[in-house]
Amino acid sequence: MSTYCIGDIHGCYDEFMALLDLVKFNPKTDFLLTTGDVIGRGPKPIETLNFLLKYQDRIISVLGNHDLSLLRNYHLYSELKDAASKEKFLFNLKASELKKIINEKNGTEMISFLRNCPMTFWDRRHNLFISHAGLSPEWNIFDAMKNGNHVEQLLRSEHFGILMENMFSDRQCRWAPIKAEIQNNFAQKPFKTSIHYRRHMDYEDGIYDYMSLYPSLELDRCIYTINALTRMRFCYTDLSLDFDCKDKPKENKNRNLKPWYDYPNSQFKNSQTIIFGHWAALEGKNPADNIIALDTGCVWNGSLSLINIEAPAKRYSVKANH
Repeated sequence: MSTYCIGDIHGCYDEFMALLDLVKFNPKTDFLLTTGDVIGRGPKPIETLNFLLKYQDRIISVLGNHDLSLLRNYHLYSELKDAASKEKFLFNLKASELKKIINEKNGTEMISFLRNCPMTFWDRRHNLFISHAGLSPEWNIFDAMKNGNHVEQLLRSEHFGILMENMFSDRQCRWAPIKAEIQNNFAQKPFKTSIHYRRHMDYEDGIYDYMSLYPSLELDRCIYTINALTRMRFCYTDLSLDFDCKDKPKENKNRNLKPWYDYPNSQFKNSQTIIFGHWAALEGKNPADNIIALDTGCVWNGSLSLINIEAPAKRYSVKANH
């Protein structure tokens, strides 16, 4: 049995299949982890999602910003009442994934699959953490998993629409003020740590509806969490997140910005492995031996990359062919 982790697929299905063939991936015995953004901009989102659905018992995919964007567009489309408004909405979308999914017989199943994907993944045995964008310098891994779990709960709850309508906001770029409000307003419930290959995490005493009790604060928490786990690249010196700069670190000319992994964080010690995607400009160059960048820009005519987590130093790649 092998466990592989693959970078941002972005609907590049042919390269996805070629890479799995290269490592002789066996869905009966192997596991596959992804860094998110399984769709978005690429040519074959339907084929990609159908493969993930078919083998969802052997695949865990954390959510990326493009995956969440699709869910948001699906919600906004579903809220429209008349056919003309829906047609206009689809026409104005830059990407065509939503239209393709709506026209599929199992389109709702694809949406349900994405709504049930986790925000983070932690493998205790290998001391390995995965999120789409990395780990906020204001958080430890426990913080990331705990707050990611709040987003996961909303994605699967009656509050899904509220989250979708508010989640892409630049206003929540610091964690410290939100943390202070949380501590002042309600006590933290006991949190159950993960087991090997767990899909989701729950609170020991059940799931708590914080959105109904503290809607503004819970939205702030979840907006920051989505920003940190799916949109982050650079941070300012006060640790606030930047959402504009996508450059290579060496090409960044703003002295007040540094990559998130360049700020002190005890979680970056060598015993902890952090895997992320999202930042294609890094070209797969790892910031450190234990901080692994897996987005190698396949959708931008780069390549698609994968590692075996038992031997992460060796990387397998196939060049873009679309």
